[in-house]
Amino acid sequence: ELGLTDPRGSNIFTQGGGALPQDLERYTARQQSLVASARTFERTRDRLDSDVSVEELFDRVSVSSAVDGVIDVHAKGSTPEEAQTLANAVAVAYGDASRATVRDEVARAIAAIEESREEVIDDLRTAQRRLEADPQNTLLQEQVDTTVDQLNALNQRVNEIQVNGAAFDDGVEYLLSARRPKEPSEPQPFRNAAAAGLLGLVLAGVVSWIRADRHRAADEGDVPEQVLGSPMLGTVPALRPTADLAALSDPASAAAEAYQFAAASLQYLFRDGVVLV
Repeated sequence: ELGLTDPRGSNIFTQGGGALPQDLERYTARQQSLVASARTFERTRDRLDSDVSVEELFDRVSVSSAVDGVIDVHAKGSTPEEAQTLANAVAVAYGDASRATVRDEVARAIAAIEESREEVIDDLRTAQRRLEADPQNTLLQEQVDTTVDQLNALNQRVNEIQVNGAAFDDGVEYLLSARRPKEPSEPQPFRNAAAAGLLGLVLAGVVSWIRADRHRAADEGDVPEQVLGSPMLGTVPALRPTADLAALSDPASAAAEAYQFAAASLQYLFRDGVVLV
């Protein structure tokens, strides 16, 4: 975990000095890009002293930020020690890359001020020559004094930028070294198998519920009585379409008994006549 120094109020990032024209959120996003950059990964590879490529580091290292001003570095490795070493190496390499970036920005800011200093120095020399030719001219003296004040202000600004750049250094307020993971974050076969099993049970339950809802069947003889609220008059055996009509050919068969029971039940209900079925 990298804690960033809040850059607001520092004048090292602007050519003319003054406050940094960024909020902490934008600055954090900018530094995230620097952590996961070729510039940082080149330094990481040098620190690891291995033949790992920059492209491989892009695959094995990722960064995130849940809080403005804090960057988390995540690394993958074949062993817990390798992942830990890689994450720590990236964090230190970021400090080197950030320090170099600060130096570059300090140099750019000072270079911009130097252009203004050269113009002020030229104006001062011209005013001083004119004053030497006319020492009693109060307007020329005021011009010289004003130009000297401008030059002093620019010199002071350059000094402030240099001091602030040295104080800002790599912009890391604190660094929490990576802890060695106790178990791999991925792959986790037991967890994945458990999750897959649970998902399978849920899907099976959903499918069973849908099928049961669309294809309702009575598994026991008393179920229709409970659903319809009426007694059973008889049952109809399940016969194949090509089967013989046993109720007619074999009076002792189960089909014939079922037919006789249903006919007797109907005859009992309709005492005034016989219902043919």
